[in-house]
Amino acid sequence: MAMRVSGAGRSAVAGVALGVALLAGASACSKSESKKQSPAEPAQAAERREQAAKLTAPPLFANIPADTPYAMASFEPIPLSYWEKWGPMVRTLLDSVPQPPASEDPPARFAIALLRDLRANMSQDGLRKLLGIDAKMRFAIYGVGIVPVMRIELADEKALLATVERLQRESGLALPTASVSGRSYWRFGDAKGVVVVAVSEGQLIAAGGPTAMVDKVLPIILGIEKPNPSMADGGAIKAVAAQHGFAGYGIAYVDSANLLKVLTAASFFRPDNPVPPACVEQMGAMARRFPRFAFGYDDISDKRVGMRFVLETEAALTARLKQLVVEVPGLLAGAPAEPAIGSFGLGMDLDKARLLALDAVTAIEAIGTACGDASATEDMAQARASLSQPLPPGLDKIRGGMVSVLDGDLGPDGKPRAVEAFAVVAADDPSALVKLVREQAPPGAVPELAADGQYHQVVPEGAVPGLGAIRAAIKPHALVAAVGARGSDAAERSLGRTGASPLFYIAYDYAKIVEKITKATGSTGLSPGETMVLNSFGTIGMWGYPTDHGFAMAISVDFR
Repeated sequence: MAMRVSGAGRSAVAGVALGVALLAGASACSKSESKKQSPAEPAQAAERREQAAKLTAPPLFANIPADTPYAMASFEPIPLSYWEKWGPMVRTLLDSVPQPPASEDPPARFAIALLRDLRANMSQDGLRKLLGIDAKMRFAIYGVGIVPVMRIELADEKALLATVERLQRESGLALPTASVSGRSYWRFGDAKGVVVVAVSEGQLIAAGGPTAMVDKVLPIILGIEKPNPSMADGGAIKAVAAQHGFAGYGIAYVDSANLLKVLTAASFFRPDNPVPPACVEQMGAMARRFPRFAFGYDDISDKRVGMRFVLETEAALTARLKQLVVEVPGLLAGAPAEPAIGSFGLGMDLDKARLLALDAVTAIEAIGTACGDASATEDMAQARASLSQPLPPGLDKIRGGMVSVLDGDLGPDGKPRAVEAFAVVAADDPSALVKLVREQAPPGAVPELAADGQYHQVVPEGAVPGLGAIRAAIKPHALVAAVGARGSDAAERSLGRTGASPLFYIAYDYAKIVEKITKATGSTGLSPGETMVLNSFGTIGMWGYPTDHGFAMAISVDFR
């Protein structure tokens, strides 16, 4: 049956109501499950799992304790093409920094001279001559206990030392030095906190933290003593690369059990009051459910950067996360099929997600009780009561959705105009969904819509400022709305993309958004550096999905 609408005003109300239903549906999900494997993981991850055994740890890994609670390190240098892409931008940004006024203060004079030299040496040869570093450097950031330590390979440590000596003479600043076991280092701080910096074994070393903690492990920080056992063979960092298929440019992890161990031993949570045993037990249980947080790169080049964060979970929780996956037509991970200013979508079994959230707040409530945190216990109790309620009527009929803004502009008044977009709500029975929305809305607020697969106008052109006529269609497994000349065609092509969907997805064209905002606001006077930055980024995407080891969030940044 054709929709019944009387007048543009009523059409606008009806269309807005239907639009709200569509957009609200995009944040909800049903009990439908997909048996397909999620396509969200980068294709090269499987190959890199096999190649991980061939990764060779650089010498600086021998300084990383095997039981460190956290680490981030590289087996391979970042590709030269990446540095060549961003080198000119760094030079431009440095040139755009105002020249600081002359000063008689030695630290200020030191900083001014260093900035001057950086401006003059922002090149491969210049940085090697000035700081002793080049594009082949590898690095490691890790904990000796809880104390953070950073090590960077130097191509020429004598060059860095010579620069520091020259800048000290020029500025009149004498950097405070100390020594341990005959090894000299720079030391900044007081009895409460300290930062130490050294150049040794062809590496730049820096660490900092509470003075008592740093001094206790200073020989290991400076490399005078080697940890035993160490990660000289790659250790857990190599294992993380193998498990998740990360590239060797940078791999990181936080070990929950080891972190909890060192924090508890140091009474980090309560310096004047040891953590109660019941609290340690509950936090230990949580650490076992989430044993490790991992990070790594998939790609680094002059074209794009791809990376992933993975929250590892116990096997039972991993299985439950996989049960959240559904199929939403058009909602797939990676670059959007239709070039768009911005796209976002959600897809998951909402009731299973509710039960997972209920278990999570119950566990946090138990920790709050055991650790004596009354506010956390009270907050989680309220959340538990809310999550214990069944889903509102209608949500169990929806399994997800997506919205994509293909194009559009902002007027001088800040309102949108010439918008081209579409929205999809996935449902097993979209006709029943429309009927349910009509029954729950005020009489006449939502028009009837024929289930013939064709697009019908629900809002006339001009009824909503900035938008043309809004059209809607009931498809076999989706409710679709479109606006603009390309909206319906793009929606049809999107519906043809099928497969397991990520739990959430966001993508936007950074450069286009900035360009349109700048044009609408009439912004002028950007510096060359700011202009270069704004024009360097293309589509930025982010999506989350379950893996065989937990929950992953991927990020992709394309460069123009």
